[in-house]
Amino acid sequence: MDAPVTDRPATEGAGAEIDLAIEGMTCASCVRRVERAHSRVPGVSRAEVNLATERARVRGMADLARLTEAVAAAGYAASPVAQVRPEAAQARDTRALRHVLIAAVLSAPLLLGM
Repeated sequence: MDAPVTDRPATEGAGAEIDLAIEGMTCASCVRRVERAHSRVPGVSRAEVNLATERARVRGMADLARLTEAVAAAGYAASPVAQVRPEAAQARDTRALRHVLIAAVLSAPLLLGM
């Protein structure tokens, strides 16, 4: 079986991955602008930006300082995503579960009345 033919270079995706939090995006045009700013930085092989999570994942051998400067030049703010400690993630999940349970208890009388 032959390997699939792609138009991407074989080295795409090589190197490190950097996750950035992007502030100030409001639409799909903003996403394209940030992706374009990242793609112009030397050493970037691929840039993906998600509007819903306000995150960017950049692959390649680019410098973090150059990536944040490129985003700032495009009119947005970027900062490295801090790794969440397991204890902090567990506390966040517990708090979310508590909110769901409280909402369910408070909604039950409304559902019973229907």
